Amino acid sequence: MSAAELEMSATASAAERLAAFARVTTDDVDEAAEQIGRIFCPHDLKPTQARAAGFSARHNCAAFDGFSINYVAYGGAVSIDPGCLERFFLVQVPLAGSARIRAGRRELDAAPDRIASLLSPTIPTRMMWSDCAQAILLLDRRMVEQRAAALSGRATGVVEFDPVIELDAPSGRALQTRLAELMTLAERLGPSGRLSPAAMADWREALLDHLLNRQRHGLSDAIQTFSGQAERLPRALRAARDHLADHAGEPLDLAQLACASG
Repeated sequence: MSAAELEMSATASAAERLAAFARVTTDDVDEAAEQIGRIFCPHDLKPTQARAAGFSARHNCAAFDGFSINYVAYGGAVSIDPGCLERFFLVQVPLAGSARIRAGRRELDAAPDRIASLLSPTIPTRMMWSDCAQAILLLDRRMVEQRAAALSGRATGVVEFDPVIELDAPSGRALQTRLAELMTLAERLGPSGRLSPAAMADWREALLDHLLNRQRHGLSDAIQTFSGQAERLPRALRAARDHLADHAGEPLDLAQLACASG
């Protein structure tokens, strides 16, 4: 595991991130829902009855052009119901604790170094966080959809991702490293610092490229085909090739080959 990943996996109590970018610090549920709702979107926030006394909320946010990197932590167990996010995509990487997330019909249990989540703006979401802190990347919906359209050769439309990001897979590890690097960069710049336009564009390109090419979504096949990565052989030729590969040690039988390929 890289140094960046180790740094990002530290517990919330030991390593709060983006502390200079504090937006919300409160132990009042209504205040947390209102203030965090202004940054993200309006949502229902409720602590579980047994853990209400231990509630706390922290939200630090470093904003860039078209995206932001956030540190969000809740003390205790809380349910969060934003419905459809509408305006943005969220990549949520757990740093401490755990979260159960329902995105449409999919359910996942997010935990550090194992599972992260990717929430799409058109898919209704509900979450239960338990003493949880997460690094959250927010990406503007229009920016993602326009890039997906350009990569797929189609008109701009809805993009919906598989919500599960496996952090122990190469793609998940690479994404976790990139977000750790972005957090470190923001902390080094500080609230008054600015990225150059070229650096900002590089970050946007890298983040969009990773998500649209390495995380499964509704336009993944169209992007592969448009870019020339996908196979373009007719179905019959693919079937014939596969039959020959499966029976490579046998004598060639043209009748069987014709039957297999249709």
